[in-house]
Amino acid sequence: MMDAILEALKRFTDWVLSLFVDFFVYLLDLIPVPSFVEQAKNAIVTFGNYAGYPLYLIAFDIGFPMVVSALLLKFLIRRLPFVG
Repeated sequence: MMDAILEALKRFTDWVLSLFVDFFVYLLDLIPVPSFVEQAKNAIVTFGNYAGYPLYLIAFDIGFPMVVSALLLKFLIRRLPFVG
C-alpha cells in the first residue's frame, strides 16, 4: 500500500516537473534569435584553414553565438522593470 502511494507521488512529481520544463522550453522558443547569431556560423566558415582550426578546437561556432545570446538576454532582462 505504501509503495503504491510513493509510486503515485513520484509519477505526479515527474508529471508536474515535465509540465514546468515544457513550459520553460516554450517560453524560450518565443524569444526571437537575432539574425547575427544565426549568421555567425556562416561567417566562421569563410575563415581560412589556418585561422579556422584554432576556432574549431575551442568550438567557437557554437560558443560565440551562445555567449552573445546570453549577454543580449541579460541586457534585455535588466531592462524589464519588474524583473531587473
